[in-house]
Amino acid sequence: MRLRPLILLLPVLLLYGHMCSKALAQEAEVAPINFAYATWIGSGYYQLADRKLYVLRIPLAIPLRAVNDDHWGINLLLPVTFAYEQFDSIFLDSITDDNPGTAFVPGVEVQIPVSKNWILKPFGQIGIGYSESTTTYIYGGGIKSLYSFQRGRVDFGLGNSLVFAGEDATGNSEDEGFSMFQVGLDARHLINFSTGNRDADIGSYVVVSQFLDTLDFFGINGEVSQRTRALVQIGLTLGIDPPVTLLGIDFSCVGIDYTFGKDFSGIGLNLGFPF
Repeated sequence: MRLRPLILLLPVLLLYGHMCSKALAQEAEVAPINFAYATWIGSGYYQLADRKLYVLRIPLAIPLRAVNDDHWGINLLLPVTFAYEQFDSIFLDSITDDNPGTAFVPGVEVQIPVSKNWILKPFGQIGIGYSESTTTYIYGGGIKSLYSFQRGRVDFGLGNSLVFAGEDATGNSEDEGFSMFQVGLDARHLINFSTGNRDADIGSYVVVSQFLDTLDFFGINGEVSQRTRALVQIGLTLGIDPPVTLLGIDFSCVGIDYTFGKDFSGIGLNLGFPF
């Protein structure tokens, strides 16, 4: 894939995010964006009580070795995350406040073929983010599993994952993070529609995320504004084969999703079943 121009732009994007966060920093002590959450949950608009978080996650990846039935595959992960937090805060002497940020968390994913239809994907990532004039070190790892099977014209996918993620913001004595177990079911149906030489399919999926510890969203002056233990995501997708290449990235599937939980809701964009 032609990713070299994008990779060369990453330092510029990170510097831009750092400069924006400094320019918009407020005198009040506002906790930085939870980049651990934003990096592994994905793009979207999320609302929690009086807080809104806009996340754009660009999941750049370079396949270093393709997986097949005979050997492992390796992907170089280069995700870039842009986040923008907005909240009402009367006790911070303002009606609204803003908090932009940027993060880059590279890593490696190994794809292990257990059987013809089953692949395990252990991964590890470590990177850095900027928000509110704060540097945040982000790290995470875990393992994903995807079992695929077919019934008639419908392709099914059964996925699950175990993720451990954390972050350490400079000037903060406590690390923030979470551990999460996910299980999901995906169904894609080939449709009688083609564009050019590409076949198309439509699909839907549901993913349940259970946090093994209570996830803390957004804090001010060390106070936790909301906690949750479980989220449900419902997604709709449109896939094409072979994929379309845009800005050096191959896109084989795009979609929208809705995530909800206790006092939490979000509308997002996705690149297919997240396993």
